[in-house]
Amino acid sequence: MGIEKDQLTGFWTEKALKEHMENEILRAERYKRELSFILFHFSIPQKFQLDMMFPVLRRIASEIMDHTRRLDLKIRMGNRLLIVVPETSLEGAKMVGAKITESLQGVEFFYTPGEEYFHLTIKHVAGAFPDIGTDRKEILKNLTEMLEKELEILEETPKAEEKKPNEEEKPGEKIGDITAGQDKTPEDRELIVKEIESRKEIINKINIEMEQVSRSLEELNTRFQSAEKELAQATEEREKARGNLTEIRNTVHRIREEKEKGEKDKTDAQEEIIKAEQMMIAAQKKLRKSQKQVDDAVQNLYNAREEQKKLEENLQKAADKETERKENKENLEKELNQLKASLDKLRELKNNSEEEKNRMEENLNPSVKEAGV
Repeated sequence: MGIEKDQLTGFWTEKALKEHMENEILRAERYKRELSFILFHFSIPQKFQLDMMFPVLRRIASEIMDHTRRLDLKIRMGNRLLIVVPETSLEGAKMVGAKITESLQGVEFFYTPGEEYFHLTIKHVAGAFPDIGTDRKEILKNLTEMLEKELEILEETPKAEEKKPNEEEKPGEKIGDITAGQDKTPEDRELIVKEIESRKEIINKINIEMEQVSRSLEELNTRFQSAEKELAQATEEREKARGNLTEIRNTVHRIREEKEKGEKDKTDAQEEIIKAEQMMIAAQKKLRKSQKQVDDAVQNLYNAREEQKKLEENLQKAADKETERKENKENLEKELNQLKASLDKLRELKNNSEEEKNRMEENLNPSVKEAGV
């Protein structure tokens, strides 16, 4: 469509807001369908904004993708995210927004340089067309005002603690077995490092595949919308052809009645009948052509839906691979932590051994001197 997407989240940029949102409003108004909107605002503590804003934004985008449909429009507007939810009531939109907010409020982010934990602050509001507004500008204005009121209420309430103290290891709690740590050779550690690098490459490939699937699905949605438009146009043409055919039949019937009234106008009436029948034949051809266009549009729509199902299956597989990758990463991190703890134990044993050796040498020196005397 010539409109770029946000590289960080995969959502549409603000440039796409006007085109996509107005199309959905027109569609909802024309076909009397439900249309709702959800506007999110998030913030994190100022000390983490420089280093953690992008990771947090990616996590929020991932959570939104997990709780929404492919046909829902997601648009990034700075640190606010707008979701356009077709075929959904206001209550349904509120439920979706509540699920996303609840899932993100419990997420604990870790700032590695300072070894600190923090939570993000996220609020959302929802509205439905046409109650929230009848055009794009009015809808965005009302949603923004609602969100600002929510944020004012939030600022008046006491803030929760933003970071969580690190839990110290309880006495007697073992991080790893020292004997197991002694079995870890430099070759084993090198193999672990290689395995980590290999899994990083797999993760990158999975991310690339997910991006390709997302792009293909967006193209399919475009084709799906185009097929809907073609179907609507073909339906309108068919209705027009039916109206013309009815009018022609009425004309033929009227001419036949006039024919019965007198033989004087018989010749002219027959010519009129022939013309009307020819017009009727032409109208029937147009009707058959329109019907064929409708059938083709329905077939295209069916094919598009089948392709959409396949792409959704591929996307689910990619998501499963991502989950497996996360589990493997956590296991490797645990094993590395155990290895670090074991190495610390070994260093401690080495220091104790050197101290014991020095004490033995000190005890041995007087004995050697006495023996020399």
